[in-house]
Amino acid sequence: MEERRIYDRRNYLMTDQDIAERVSVSVNTVRYWRQIGTLPFVRVGRCSRVWYSEFQKLFRKPQSPWGKTADTMSSAESNIRRQL
Repeated sequence: MEERRIYDRRNYLMTDQDIAERVSVSVNTVRYWRQIGTLPFVRVGRCSRVWYSEFQKLFRKPQSPWGKTADTMSSAESNIRRQL
């Protein structure tokens, strides 16, 4: 996955598969998040893509009061599941 990202990593379009791999969920879960509006996306022709910056906003590492970072993916995933 990382070999094909040779351009600017700050903001690029991610596929559902990219997001699913990073968050360790199925592609169907990512599609469901898009369907209910939790995950903002753009249409590129017939394909749906998510900007990396939007992905980061949703799954950024929260800081704990003690200065240690919390586990990003599990906390972000649990926040999404609580919203459902």
